[in-house]
Amino acid sequence: MYSRNALFSGLFPAEIAERYPEYWQEESDGDTSTNRYERQLLEEHLKRSGIKLKSGLQYFKIFDTRGGNTYKKRVAANPRVGLSALVVNFVDILTHQRSQSDVLQQLAPDVPAFRALARSWFSHSVLFDILRMIAAQNATVVLTSDHGSVFCNRATRARGNRETTTSLRFKIGTNLGCEKNKAVHLHKPGEYRLPAETASKDYILAKDDYYFVYPNDFYKYKRQFQGGFQHGGISMGELITPVVTLTPRL
Repeated sequence: MYSRNALFSGLFPAEIAERYPEYWQEESDGDTSTNRYERQLLEEHLKRSGIKLKSGLQYFKIFDTRGGNTYKKRVAANPRVGLSALVVNFVDILTHQRSQSDVLQQLAPDVPAFRALARSWFSHSVLFDILRMIAAQNATVVLTSDHGSVFCNRATRARGNRETTTSLRFKIGTNLGCEKNKAVHLHKPGEYRLPAETASKDYILAKDDYYFVYPNDFYKYKRQFQGGFQHGGISMGELITPVVTLTPRL
């Protein structure tokens, strides 16, 4: 929930909370609350770096095909943008929706199938059209992700109160508990450059392919969430993300 803010701001989460409290929102797991000030954080990043854009900054977020088509029109109408930041949420939405959809689970029952589905989507997507339009305008694109995901098959018990975040791979709250060999417990989050407004705030991050389930109705929720793609824990697939700089072929 912190990764895109860190990406756009160029700061660790604790630094964002300290320097820009007006832009730091942490009410829930929802994307709307935690990532609502990405444009402002990017603008502050440019200011600190001494970068002045002659033709301004453009920020846009694509949730669906309609949003993608709207952005395509912007690219066609205004090719002289100094910097354009584009967030595409499709793959993230796909990983979340898969656990709730029998059809998606049949289409992507395992990791190779999920990758094939994502590849098929991209080859016919609005995003691919946008990248080709940008290439035709002789612009450079830096393409990356804020996190990866992992196929979760093993449940592990977690303890927390009602204010604890609901994510399956990480928990943020107060006086949390976990099984030590299956998760990392950050008792002093400040040492990891994570916000620690109170002394009792802590974090737990699931290891390997584990996902958190509360002790109440453990086996019910174990079955419900097993075999889902999740993110926010500690695995190579989540923490090591690709980045590529794309330049047009002249």
